Amino acid sequence: MAINKPAGISVHPGAGKTGGPSVVERLHEEQGEKLHLMHRLDRGTAGVLLLARTIEAAQRGAKEWSRVNKTYWAIVWGHIQPQTVSEPLRLPDGRSQSASTTIEWSTPLQISPRIPTSLCRIRIETGRLHQIRRHLSGLGHPVLLDERYGNFEANKTLKTDLYNAFNEKPKHTFLLCWRLSAPNSSTLPTKLIAPWPVNWGTCLQTCGVSVDDLSRLA
Repeated sequence: MAINKPAGISVHPGAGKTGGPSVVERLHEEQGEKLHLMHRLDRGTAGVLLLARTIEAAQRGAKEWSRVNKTYWAIVWGHIQPQTVSEPLRLPDGRSQSASTTIEWSTPLQISPRIPTSLCRIRIETGRLHQIRRHLSGLGHPVLLDERYGNFEANKTLKTDLYNAFNEKPKHTFLLCWRLSAPNSSTLPTKLIAPWPVNWGTCLQTCGVSVDDLSRLA
């Protein structure tokens, strides 16, 4: 089962305060069956989330998960250039995990008149805890509205500017799990693409960027 996860909802119980049940809990209540996460998204991240209906399907998918191409979009602070980051990420217990994040494409985006920002398309080879957010923060280009790894002053300015422009204060990070594809897998879907969140579409359109044009990159 593939769903379009909204920002602001945890994927599983115990993943932080959500103001409501997690994705797994909601689907269990609606579907009447226990579903198994094939991967995870942060609470503030929107986009494609893939689940398995049985433990056997989850195990088969896990064996082929390395074949999945994972593509994200992010709006970040500053003007970032395409590059690959392969910095290991430290776990809470002190161990390190290898991690690779590639910024495939980027363009300046005047989402705020007072701070420089960029729109970038990102591919990850691994899926570590907060990987994209941590790697981008390490480059000095944190995801906008990231309250943990971000730029506090930039976030505050952006919220004010977006409220003045749209009469609405955004609450969640500008990070979207846009596409999952597994063209060479016999188990996993060939391609899954999430629709653009409404607030993204509004901001991008105001900056002269068409989400239809971006979607053609699928």
